[in-house]
Amino acid sequence: MLLAPVVSSTLPPYPLPTSKRVIRQIDDVTTSSKIDRFDWPRWSAAMEPFWMPNLVHDSVFGIGNYTGLKVWLEGGHTRWNRAFDDVKFNPLLFIGENASGSTTTYAVARWSGELAGMPPTGRPVRVRICDFYRLEGERIAYNWMMLDLPDVLRQAGRRVLPEAPLRDDGWFQPPRAMDGVPAPVSFLTNPATAEVSRAAATKFLDHDLLPCPCVCVVVSILTTYYCVLWHVVASATRASALSSPQKGLLQNCCSLQTRYFNGTTTTGSSLVH
Repeated sequence: MLLAPVVSSTLPPYPLPTSKRVIRQIDDVTTSSKIDRFDWPRWSAAMEPFWMPNLVHDSVFGIGNYTGLKVWLEGGHTRWNRAFDDVKFNPLLFIGENASGSTTTYAVARWSGELAGMPPTGRPVRVRICDFYRLEGERIAYNWMMLDLPDVLRQAGRRVLPEAPLRDDGWFQPPRAMDGVPAPVSFLTNPATAEVSRAAATKFLDHDLLPCPCVCVVVSILTTYYCVLWHVVASATRASALSSPQKGLLQNCCSLQTRYFNGTTTTGSSLVH
């Protein structure tokens, strides 16, 4: 006689956090070839279950800031898809809890259309993307998406920043050590340990990082390093040589970064750090 396996909530596999479950479903829709990227009725129907009606989507110069699903689909979604085709997404990092989540992704695509006032090259590029999400229940209320457009321009031979003294090809790799699980893999991580981990991380931030004047530089490098470097470029009077779209791109990134540290978005809503 076969016996049913004993299922225990104290043993893996553990359930995915809400944010990861929702974001994965969105990614499935985004990468699906079954829905034409400009078929608004079908896109709206497929996306509506995952977003709040008054969602706020903040992004960089050239993509824009939007409130509401329809406005975002007709705005940022359209601008991305008119600029890039033959897109393949490669996730690098995926972190999350029930109320918030974040992803770092590489998109390998062909730059085929105008973006932020800049003409396409018609050649493949690698676009680095950082997404930050805040959820209300089972739906996303806020999405902050940062694209590393200065690196896209570097690949196109249109530098907007001085060459860095260290490796400057736009590529970095995740931890590759084989001595254990390198990050909290959700199905192996007991949710009961989340608050202990949160308390330790919060204590570290409160006592070691936040009082430090360089914290903004640290976070900027981890998310949008070009924001800080824009000030370096400007102070060195190199900014005068940039085109208007390139200046706008960098200044917009700095504006978003400043609002992030101040805790507000373009609409004045609160950010979850």
